[in-house]
Amino acid sequence: MKKIILFLGIACGLVSCLEVLELNHDNSDPVLVVEGLITDKPGPYTVRLSTTVSFNLSQRSNPVEDAIVTISDDLGNQEILNYVENGRYETTSMQGMIGRTYYLDVAYGGVNYKSQSTLLPVSAIDTLYSTFEKATRFIEGGYYLSIGAKSANPNLVNYFRWKVYEADSLYNGVNDIMVARDDYFEGEFVFQFGYPFEIGDTVKVEMYSLNKDAYDYYQGFVTILQSDGGLFSPPPVNAPSNISERVLGIFQACSVVSEEVIIAK
Repeated sequence: MKKIILFLGIACGLVSCLEVLELNHDNSDPVLVVEGLITDKPGPYTVRLSTTVSFNLSQRSNPVEDAIVTISDDLGNQEILNYVENGRYETTSMQGMIGRTYYLDVAYGGVNYKSQSTLLPVSAIDTLYSTFEKATRFIEGGYYLSIGAKSANPNLVNYFRWKVYEADSLYNGVNDIMVARDDYFEGEFVFQFGYPFEIGDTVKVEMYSLNKDAYDYYQGFVTILQSDGGLFSPPPVNAPSNISERVLGIFQACSVVSEEVIIAK
């Protein structure tokens, strides 16, 4: 199989058109924000709901406390989520399964917001190792982590997201949204993350399967983060959502694998 090594930083590229919502920055009406995730790991699974606020206010969002949130699957199983706190709704008994399609229904403000996502298999992690790179004009010196994996569906385009933790602390900054697609590879690939580590560091990598609409969402989100509003930057628009009606956010079903390594010579 063909093996290609890439230096993986943040996602980039063109964004597919799903539903792009442009807001009036002066006096926009509140818009619902949905963040939902179900995986093949044990729950509870969480859906977070909030509404946007005016741009001249210091608070970032308002939590939604009075919605009815339901998740069901293509076998007819259904669960109404319990409200916990701060806009967070949780399942109590549902277990995500690879191959099933999950449906989200959020009843709020007289509107039913709907979405669906199929829980696809994720690629197996074959190797996780570090190599030392000398400092240059472009990178810091240190030990850089690489991950080797094989496509879960070699005959299809597979989409992924990676999360990197150092000593249980997630890299969660502007440049840490890492997604990719494997249609340029032939079943086997190696990615190198752009973080320099030191000997003795404990690093964990999580690898998530994505549907194409979730991949497009993250691509759009990264485009927003990268836009500086300069002469050659397009005016920022919101990331394309896979949720019906006028809404921001994403509902996604993902399978997850993880590996941990201690950086050594």
